[in-house]
Amino acid sequence: MRIRLLIIALLILLATTQAFACRMMAVIALPGESLNYEVDPSELNPFLLDELEALRLQGGSETGWPYNNLDGWGMAITSQVPPALVTHKTRSEISAYEDLGYFDSTFALLDQDSVNILLGHLRQGSSGATGIANPHPFHYSDPSGAEFIFAHNGDVSKSVLRELIGDDWLMLHPPQTYGGGDWMLAGWDEVVDSELFFFWIIKSIQELGDIHDGLIQAIVALEEELPSQIKNFIFSDGKDLYAYRSSPAQDIHYLDIQPMEGEQPWYALQTNHRAVMSTPPHFGPLTEVPWVTLDNKTLLVFKKDGSTQFEFISDHLGSNPGPQPDSPRLKASAYPNPFNHGVKISLRGVSAGDYSLAIFDMKGRQVHQSMHRIQSSEYVMRWMGVDGQNRTLPSGQYIYRISDKKRSVSGKLLLLK
Repeated sequence: MRIRLLIIALLILLATTQAFACRMMAVIALPGESLNYEVDPSELNPFLLDELEALRLQGGSETGWPYNNLDGWGMAITSQVPPALVTHKTRSEISAYEDLGYFDSTFALLDQDSVNILLGHLRQGSSGATGIANPHPFHYSDPSGAEFIFAHNGDVSKSVLRELIGDDWLMLHPPQTYGGGDWMLAGWDEVVDSELFFFWIIKSIQELGDIHDGLIQAIVALEEELPSQIKNFIFSDGKDLYAYRSSPAQDIHYLDIQPMEGEQPWYALQTNHRAVMSTPPHFGPLTEVPWVTLDNKTLLVFKKDGSTQFEFISDHLGSNPGPQPDSPRLKASAYPNPFNHGVKISLRGVSAGDYSLAIFDMKGRQVHQSMHRIQSSEYVMRWMGVDGQNRTLPSGQYIYRISDKKRSVSGKLLLLK
């Protein structure tokens, strides 16, 4: 009897967790089509209007939907403005259902030329800052010209993501703390896990120089590190659309319009796009079309040319060829920090060898370096706030980096005189 009650309680907990999870939607225009309108928003494709309304109702309505996503909504589009892609975004801290500007703001995004991707997100804040405009969809402009946008449904360990990414990369691409302070100090609690998830994907893509391979590497590493955590996401490079499900709940669905021979089904003749939604519409014509549940641990790719691809991540687990975090990882902590006369940097996870301690000012200039031969697994380095000529440095923030031939760890120091 007790076991039965525990099972029932677990099922209720799982149902409640899913009921309050973030919701996502994304659409990609079919080849030769555009999501925009030319004169009036009423000209938008009726399927798109129904999908936008379904998402709005999931944002806090009392109309029978099992969702209550009150932590705001966000929307992003990519538009082809030859020769470049352009991303436009809108974000709100008001729930989509209560926000009277939901449709006006979305229509303003769609009042662009050649809109090929739209990505929307409803937030139920579970990690990081709350009381802010929904930070999803996250956006990153790559030097290569790609416009990456990303939305996430889940709760992924920020400490694991930080170790995977590495502080060196994060200091060049600092996450937002929404007024909470330095991300390496008090602001860490305000960092949103989804942004770190996005950064991990971006870093993997940059390392491998390929979007497909970078995504696979990023997903596999997280599945191996955090197999039980929910990692649903939608991602785009402004050309193709990617959706990944890693969840026991069936909460990623897609509507595919594949070219067919002979007579086309009615729905294929009435839409100009393919779609992905956490929860498809519960009423109207879109309840009659074949929404398909994405299989767990599967990456869906809607290609710009109209084709569809699938990657089964289970085929890659245990054989990920990409770079993995070193083991054991270097870990360091500085104390006291802020400091006046000197600071101790305690280093853990050390293997015997030669290590360099380098100190940089906030302009990136190296102001101090020392070498240390370490034999034990723990070691304490000391820095007295001086440069290479033993001259006292002025008050301010500094960055330390400790490294051997393969690994490094970094952090911030505050010198007060």
